[in-house]
Amino acid sequence: MSTEKQLVREIGKLQKELNAIRQDKENKKNSRLIGKCFKYENSYSGLDAKTWWFYIQMNKIEDGSLVGTSFQHDEYGEISIGTNDSFHAGTIVEDSHIEITKDEFDKAFNDIKVQINNI
Repeated sequence: MSTEKQLVREIGKLQKELNAIRQDKENKKNSRLIGKCFKYENSYSGLDAKTWWFYIQMNKIEDGSLVGTSFQHDEYGEISIGTNDSFHAGTIVEDSHIEITKDEFDKAFNDIKVQINNI
């Protein structure tokens, strides 16, 4: 009969194998988003809040997360650019993110670069 320690070791090994299978399955599912671009209407909340577009391009999967480039220019004139941001696929697909073309993403990014160059 197996001892408790042996069972714990076996369960741990099986859990690692199951996690690897699940991660591989999730990575395959997420890989369909690589290279795609999205925009999201962002705001600081509130009834009278102004909105602006938050742009994302998915570049790769790293450690089980989608990693991409993002940028936005908020209502106060602050520009933020992220070159290695992590995203959850469920959030991108389910949270009002709108898929856009690479050309639209590039045009919006070029507009941001022009604004930065004019500072």
